[in-house]
Amino acid sequence: MPSRPMAQACAILLFASLIPATLVAEIYKWQDEKGRVHYGERPPADHAEAREISAALPPIHEIPAATAPKAAERPSLQTKADDRRETLAAERALERQTQRCEKYADQLADIQRKLRAGYREPRGNKLRERRRLLEQKQHDECRGL
Repeated sequence: MPSRPMAQACAILLFASLIPATLVAEIYKWQDEKGRVHYGERPPADHAEAREISAALPPIHEIPAATAPKAAERPSLQTKADDRRETLAAERALERQTQRCEKYADQLADIQRKLRAGYREPRGNKLRERRRLLEQKQHDECRGL
């Protein structure tokens, strides 16, 4: 009766000899009537021109990893459209704010011109009050432009 280590060694040797046979696969390539190229482990019976290409392929561990981003990492067309809409909305909002700030500056210049031209007391107080309001709006809305 064989010893236990000897039986284990035989089992390992038998198992190791079977592994390469299961890992080797033949890959065939052929073209159908419509011109489409097909690949498979067995050639179809009706295609005599199918040829084995597995010998020309590199070992699997030598194939470089793909560098293209995964589908989950790529922005979808909808995401791109949403981003573009948000960008356009932000540009329009900035343009409106710029126009509003220019309007405040024009109104302030007009009030200043009227104050320098001379006035009677009730009118001057209203102009100064209007100037204070516009300066506050301009300060609040137009900082950083």
